[in-house]
Amino acid sequence: MGVDFVQAIRDAYEGNILLRLPYGGELPQDFPEELCRILAVSNGIEEMMEHPRTGERMCIGWILYSYEMMCEWSSYYRKEYGVTGTVFADDGADCSYFLKPDGRIVCLDSVDGTETEVAMSLNEYCRSYLKGH
Repeated sequence: MGVDFVQAIRDAYEGNILLRLPYGGELPQDFPEELCRILAVSNGIEEMMEHPRTGERMCIGWILYSYEMMCEWSSYYRKEYGVTGTVFADDGADCSYFLKPDGRIVCLDSVDGTETEVAMSLNEYCRSYLKGH
């Protein structure tokens, strides 16, 4: 799953990504296995673009959070919204994606606190949802 997820992101973003070094620390036993496999490949993935004037490549946002960001944001949403699951990404417009304990992917709208299911699994999220990024 880890390499497949990264390849799906690479394809969806036409290679305009920055892979970070793999996460090298210990992960908690209760951390989602799917995310562990991805973090073993890259501790976060950023979207890149070319500056229109200078041609310099620059990061414009996170496609997949780093382990530290996943922990920080998951903790925040548990405390503030009572949400379960692990935050692994956002849409850049104040909505966060969660991997729920049952494997579903939901998007939380932090303005009104509603959760919308976007995929039945991280695999499905990779195959279909990312294509429309």
